[in-house]
Amino acid sequence: MFCLEEKKYDAKPEFTYPTEFRQQMLELVALDRCPKQLSKEFGCHYTLIQV
Repeated sequence: MFCLEEKKYDAKPEFTYPTEFRQQMLELVALDRCPKQLSKEFGCHYTLIQV
């Protein structure tokens, strides 16, 4: 017999991007790259790379 267990998940995951990655995104924005375009290119949310 198969039994499903109810699992509780936190509303927000505790994943954080490495400091080097965030710094690189900010440097690219400083070079006039669009945060929304960078988010699509690198697969992260655009709010991560807004100054």
